[in-house]
Amino acid sequence: MLKKSKTTLTDIADKSGKSSRKGPMKPIVGFIPTKDLRSLALSNKQFQVIAANEAKSRAYRVVAMRAGESHDVLLLSSAFEGHNKVFVRGGNDYQYIGLKKLGYYHEFNEVALPKGFSLKDVFAGPNQTFFLGKESGNQSLLVCGHNQSGELGIGKISHNEYMARVNLPSGFELNRVITSLKYSVFKGKDIKSGVDQLYVCGAIRENEVFENQTEFTKLPNIEIPENFELEDVVVARSFFYLLGKNIISQEVMLFESDRALSIKGLMSTSVKTVKLFPNFNLQKVVVADSYASTSIFLLGQSDTGSSLYVFGSNNVGQLGLGSDADVTMFQDVDLPPKFIVDDVCCHSTITVLKGNNTVTGKDQLYACGNFMPGMVAHMLEYFPSMIYEKKLDQDGNLQLYSPGSNTFKWVKLTEKIEKIKKVLCRAGRILLEDQDNKLYSLDRGQIIELQWPQWLHLKNDGKKPAPR
Repeated sequence: MLKKSKTTLTDIADKSGKSSRKGPMKPIVGFIPTKDLRSLALSNKQFQVIAANEAKSRAYRVVAMRAGESHDVLLLSSAFEGHNKVFVRGGNDYQYIGLKKLGYYHEFNEVALPKGFSLKDVFAGPNQTFFLGKESGNQSLLVCGHNQSGELGIGKISHNEYMARVNLPSGFELNRVITSLKYSVFKGKDIKSGVDQLYVCGAIRENEVFENQTEFTKLPNIEIPENFELEDVVVARSFFYLLGKNIISQEVMLFESDRALSIKGLMSTSVKTVKLFPNFNLQKVVVADSYASTSIFLLGQSDTGSSLYVFGSNNVGQLGLGSDADVTMFQDVDLPPKFIVDDVCCHSTITVLKGNNTVTGKDQLYACGNFMPGMVAHMLEYFPSMIYEKKLDQDGNLQLYSPGSNTFKWVKLTEKIEKIKKVLCRAGRILLEDQDNKLYSLDRGQIIELQWPQWLHLKNDGKKPAPR
């Protein structure tokens, strides 16, 4: 007969022979009060939503960053949703960022595009935004913003437009829109022949008188070499540059209009070759154009490394030449030592160089020019050796003002940023993307990492934007 064991659960010993527990064992299964159960369910639901949104945010990739005179545009590709999205921030006085409510948006908001519109690319003019995509399988272009000179190409002149459709020329495949203050150039190819084509609309200078051309006009008779391959078009108020290569020799070539756009067969006499500097390999042409100033930058490589040639308006030292005097012919900029420049972006008041430090191997930014009044006290931390002075504003309050740094100064960034993939600037603000596809905004003297849920989940819900 088996003896009944007196051993209980509380007496189960470990390998040492000593009891592993003291006192009666607490029940493993119990009941959770109804109130706590509801809280647990709610928190679990919130966790699932947060996890899903974080997964979405990781699935986004920055395709393009654009900047107008006072607004930023981000084109994002979503692997999670399978289509592109566009986010905007900045001034919306003429609805030029694609949001219905006027005002200033400090945070990025998603633009609500029409149903059935598949977004491919986005372009920013000074006071305009262009959305290129497809509708029902056909090429489509939507436009928003200022249209005082007919620069939107919608066949009329208007104060502002919101999501207007452009009737593109038949047989023309658009791939880029380049907009100045008064007119727009539409770059693309003839679908049948594959030949490069340029169309223009807006205020065209004709016989020294500006006439508004609201319909597309093909630029005729541009006499350039037969083997010229057009790569880029850069525009300003009344002239433009054509950048490309000789297909046979691979020589970089640059053509400039004579600062007088014409559309009645006179283009053959108004484009001239720009003679580049010896041993200078041109890589990029950039123009900063505003109502008050126009500055031009030629970035390339020479025997000694990076080279930057500039000319034009320099009223706040934005050319980086060490003075505030305007320049009427190209001059070579004295670049920072041990720094290889690979990109330049500019605004009418600020110029930013992106490149690599040859000693540390890290990417760096240098900037020159002026910054918005009232921001200087904060900017001093990020722009070492910035020149500033104290002045009384119109209300009698003491403010810090910067007369401008007319040489390039190092921009202090967070240590996490080792590589900079993209950068843009406008009116004292800098936006950049790093090696981990993270976005940073240097705005009002603070370097802010733009991450979920700060801006990615935002949509244009019709709410009134934050005040300026």
